[in-house]
Amino acid sequence: MSKSLEWDNLGFSLLPWIRTGLDVMGFETMTPVQASTIPMLAGNKDVVVDSVTGSGKTAAFVIPVLEKVVKEEANTSKFKKAHFHSLIIAPTRELSRQIESVVLSFLEHYPSDLFPIKCQLLVGTNEATVRDDVSNFLRNRPQILIGTPGRVLDFLQMPAVKTSACSMVVMDEADRLLDMSFIKDTEKILRLFLRKWSPSY
Repeated sequence: MSKSLEWDNLGFSLLPWIRTGLDVMGFETMTPVQASTIPMLAGNKDVVVDSVTGSGKTAAFVIPVLEKVVKEEANTSKFKKAHFHSLIIAPTRELSRQIESVVLSFLEHYPSDLFPIKCQLLVGTNEATVRDDVSNFLRNRPQILIGTPGRVLDFLQMPAVKTSACSMVVMDEADRLLDMSFIKDTEKILRLFLRKWSPSY
């Protein structure tokens, strides 16, 4: 086992419940993509990652998202109604659901006596409309949004949804999000945030 890939060599201490989640998921040590990506995202750097399936990439961006949500919730009042902290965009419903599953797997170990951390899935279905998404968002007040470009754009363009508190945008499989099928929606989404900062990929 390479000592450089031990979690203690990350450069900062992960929250204990995140370490527990990593152990349960089988990440006894960091993967190379996690070792290179997590510190940069935690340091508010823009990141472009090219990795293969099974490299631990999803955890590599989910961990900084969760760490930042906890830090900002602890240092400020809870996010105002209609605001959110992080947005994760993926090209398909299946991938969006997989990302949500990873987030929820970590949150299973989140202390119950602390302020709740929530995520919301934004994908087009026959059962829910964009208005339903907004209603759930205003009621549940999730800090993390995960979804596909078309549904995310429709959601963000609703007057009741505010983007000013969002401090992190992740584009999973960015090459697909920037191809002809998604690029118009992706660009429109990014324009909503580019006045504040550049996105992380």
